[in-house]
Amino acid sequence: MSHAAGGGLPAAEGTTPRRPAPAALAGAVFAALVIATFLAIFLAQELKRRPALLLSPIGTGTITLQPVGAITAHGVHHYAHLDVRATIGAQRLTLSVISERGGRAVWSVTFRVHEYRAVPITWRGTTSAGSPAAPGDYRLLVHFQHPDTTVAPDLTLRLLGPRS
Repeated sequence: MSHAAGGGLPAAEGTTPRRPAPAALAGAVFAALVIATFLAIFLAQELKRRPALLLSPIGTGTITLQPVGAITAHGVHHYAHLDVRATIGAQRLTLSVISERGGRAVWSVTFRVHEYRAVPITWRGTTSAGSPAAPGDYRLLVHFQHPDTTVAPDLTLRLLGPRS
């Protein structure tokens, strides 16, 4: 290889140009993986420190409601009373009650929430049109406009039919 061909210093006669040793290459790759691992750990810790968007309603469980008729069972309510609390303020949220059976929203409400302040919401077991919703299980979806994110609390609303 000549100096004019762009090779820098010419190789000695009878020798080949030197390549990096496999051990040096393996060491460099290992060092890069160690650095990437530590960066991933630090990023995960930072993400864990960030508060959840939705503080309440959270948790697992079932709220049982029977809007019509006399309540005869313990733990059954006429309405589902929920306190919605978020970690980011000046937000417009939409809370939707979704039918487990059909997967469609039967009732929704849009409201403004302020940081760490509870907004009381009551679902009376009706559809958005005001007619009684069908008995069954329902779940909640809370949609944040900014960021465009939807949170699904692990909470079931069990709507009972009227007792005869």
